[in-house]
Amino acid sequence: MKPIEFPCAVARVTTMADGSFRVYFDLPETALMAAAELMACKRDGVYLVATVLPNEEDSREREFDV
Repeated sequence: MKPIEFPCAVARVTTMADGSFRVYFDLPETALMAAAELMACKRDGVYLVATVLPNEEDSREREFDV
């Protein structure tokens, strides 16, 4: 499987009853294909490994509002 890359912002982090965490990301409209790939992973039960990196662009030039 090739990496799925997309710009995003952390929208929310919650703690579950069992102590695990759920992280929600906001993606811009331009990330449609990435969203579709992530939905396919969810549908197929694919467990992912995530590496997140800061966007090197100026935060005022983001593709979407946080």
